[in-house]
Amino acid sequence: MTTVSSTSSYTGNLSTYFTNLINNIMTAQSVKLTTLEGKLDTLNTRNAVYNDVETMLKDLQSSAFSLISTSYSKSFISGRTAEVSGVDEGDTVLTATASKNAVAGTYDITNISRALAHRVSSDVQTYTDQALGLSGTILLGGAETRSATPVSAADDTVTGYGTAEVDNDQSELGTGSYFVETRQTEGGTWEFRLVDEEGKAVSIKNNSEDDEYTDDWQTIPTGGGEYDTGRGLTISFGADSELYIEKSRGGNPNPASEVAYEAQGVSIEVEESDTLTQIATKINDAEFADGNGMSATIVSGQLILTAENTGASYEIRASDLSGTVMQDLGLLTAEGGFKNEMQVGKNATFSVNGIDVERSSNSGLTDVISGVTINLAADAEGQDATITITETTTSAQDSVSKFVNLFNDLQEYLEGKTGVTATTEDENGNMTYTRGALADDSIFRTLRSDLFAAIIDEYENEGIYSSLREIGITVDSNLSLSISDSDQFESALDSHFDDVVSLLDDVMSRIDAKLAQFTGVRSESDYIDDVQLSLNNEIGDVQEDIEDTEEYLSDYELYLYQQYAQVQSTLISLQYMQSMYSSLSGTSSSSNISLYG
Repeated sequence: MTTVSSTSSYTGNLSTYFTNLINNIMTAQSVKLTTLEGKLDTLNTRNAVYNDVETMLKDLQSSAFSLISTSYSKSFISGRTAEVSGVDEGDTVLTATASKNAVAGTYDITNISRALAHRVSSDVQTYTDQALGLSGTILLGGAETRSATPVSAADDTVTGYGTAEVDNDQSELGTGSYFVETRQTEGGTWEFRLVDEEGKAVSIKNNSEDDEYTDDWQTIPTGGGEYDTGRGLTISFGADSELYIEKSRGGNPNPASEVAYEAQGVSIEVEESDTLTQIATKINDAEFADGNGMSATIVSGQLILTAENTGASYEIRASDLSGTVMQDLGLLTAEGGFKNEMQVGKNATFSVNGIDVERSSNSGLTDVISGVTINLAADAEGQDATITITETTTSAQDSVSKFVNLFNDLQEYLEGKTGVTATTEDENGNMTYTRGALADDSIFRTLRSDLFAAIIDEYENEGIYSSLREIGITVDSNLSLSISDSDQFESALDSHFDDVVSLLDDVMSRIDAKLAQFTGVRSESDYIDDVQLSLNNEIGDVQEDIEDTEEYLSDYELYLYQQYAQVQSTLISLQYMQSMYSSLSGTSSSSNISLYG
């Protein structure tokens, strides 16, 4: 029985006889509360089951929807694999990965020459850990001040360029050529983006979100004017958008406006007490503009500077602003050139099916073969290799397998929650049955039947398949869906992929529409939401009834204690009077009732 409010102010004085009497009365009175709490537990259990069912229905619907060819989230697609061949055993030469957008075919990669990073060194120093006695300011990785020089003439779209301070949380644009591409959307809005000399979009300040940066297209400010990229470069747009022109890097006849940007270098103070090791540390701790960075190492007493990036465009920039530290170290000549140039920066070059390709990097080459990422290995110099892109149905098979598993999970769950199950048997053979939480909701039994019907029915479509069993997908005697004939399924995908797509479009569209009635996804009908709304209202009413009943029982128990306390007090007074009269008359009474036993 549910306990109610405490009556400790009375229990200490009230006899066991009366407290037991009150407990018996309250037990009878609490039957309603126990019933309400049982009802609340049942409602909460049903609500939890509906939550589980909703999750499972939405998961299954999402899986079914992704198997429809017109779905924005379609997963039933033929994938691509990339295989590298023509390489000697033990060599790598290159690796390649293909996305689903890669074009199947064979690509011969020949005459590979890897990209190299610019590298220079100082003269040999006697000691690396003793003070060199040199002092002055050296400038690395750029010019003394940043600059932006227009390469193409100004026009009514981009009217000019300038420079500004770099935002605190950003790195400066690296030295190089940049292009402002412009376009007009279908809605008439003019947009722009900044790209580098290889056509890669550059992240700049987002004009619609404070403190955010983007490499995506963004709106040209209304009325034009100067736009601060937040990374050292400013772009000025014309005031009259009616005169704007769509432009792209390398476009013909409208190439994008180009600017030659020179990043500001890093000034490093060298003191007489600095060792070669300390100078190297100062260089490595410096923050350079993108792509203008370098690393400093010491090998055999020589300070070696290596450009951060490979490629001909990423040359080390170094000079003495004050003093002759760089010249004294033997890094620079008196004329300002590098004294010991170990390696010239150069681009990677190779041919793809006879077409010459040049890129500044050896890895992450995503714009050579459409949909393919190429990485040139360390042993690629002078080597050849062949990349073969082939179609694969692995991802399509995985998406169907996922649907099958979700379908079976849902059916098994609904079977348990909508059925009536024998649980125990007494000595006379009488069974006790347990009803599932959804046993009274017949709509889910109908849903199960409708889903099975969608799976086993035949469909008319433009393909050669009219049912799932024709592609090896069946329902067994235990009502379990499976790819029962994997060879038949794989054969259908390999030989008649488009026909399988047509069949799945019919089956999954029907399942999606049926589940939508329950989930509200892509439908105005939302059965589960409606049921849960009603359940939550009922739960609220029962909780309110429980609170009212608890308050009533608490007040009633207090009332009983007060009433029986008065009765006990009256009986005690009567016993006292009887005892007194008996003493006066010289008699005794043996009929006293014990009020404390």
